[in-house]
Amino acid sequence: MRAIELITANGFPFNGTLGIKQHAHAFYQIFYTTEGRANYVYEGQSMDVEQGTFLFVHPDRVHGLPVNQPGSRVLDIKFNVRETQLARQLAALPPLVRCTPDMQALLALADEEARKKEAFYSNALSSLIESVLYLAMRNSCPQYSGAGVGVLNLLECDYSKLSECVRKTLLRIEGAIVLGPDKSVLNETAQAVGYSKSYMCRRFSEEMGMTVMQYITLLRMDKAKELLLNTDNSVSEIAELLYYNDLTRFCKTFKKYTGQSPTQYRSAPAEQHTSLRYSYRRFIDEP
Repeated sequence: MRAIELITANGFPFNGTLGIKQHAHAFYQIFYTTEGRANYVYEGQSMDVEQGTFLFVHPDRVHGLPVNQPGSRVLDIKFNVRETQLARQLAALPPLVRCTPDMQALLALADEEARKKEAFYSNALSSLIESVLYLAMRNSCPQYSGAGVGVLNLLECDYSKLSECVRKTLLRIEGAIVLGPDKSVLNETAQAVGYSKSYMCRRFSEEMGMTVMQYITLLRMDKAKELLLNTDNSVSEIAELLYYNDLTRFCKTFKKYTGQSPTQYRSAPAEQHTSLRYSYRRFIDEP
């Protein structure tokens, strides 16, 4: 089953004299402005949607387009979300989304598919929309930004100046966040990157300002954030997935790196989710 079920997709101009009466519906909708700009109303608020942005209409939200607009061309996409996890994630997406160049490129392809309506266009559009939505959440939702490999951005280091040994170690670790129990992970990582464990650990500490295990812990905590937000797994199940056999140790470590317990982080509103806390060459310890 596809995550996105397309209903319709069409591109058309608004000449400024026509509008859309305020209404609500049970499906999702995207108004992507390809030319010009228009001022929509969404849940009683004015939304200025210019070229390169889109209005994301959540189900059952009242929206409309008043008359006497400057004029614009819009790609109008209506769809359902059949995947429960994606629908839950999309609840955090704001109604006004500014597109990155990658998102604009995908939406340009979607516009072309909607115009031509060739064989399998519905399947192609569904895949394009899904990709756009994930990119939109990454760029517009604080709780999804800076995840995964983005941990490296916390460390104030220039990746290009790292040695081959450290770069290979980072790629190995970031490519397999859940690497295994602590007692074996260093040996397996060193074997995978082709250096002795002692040399790898020494170079990593010198260049990164932390041990390999401290960096792995950062990645595990970042993964824990993702699992807490995007799955129904219990805290103990998440701890086990990340090779923490001691639940108390996992919870203590998570709070050290985020300032919140796993339960607090999961239940907090999106704007209260904290980032991982790491200062280059210095832990920020809890008092």
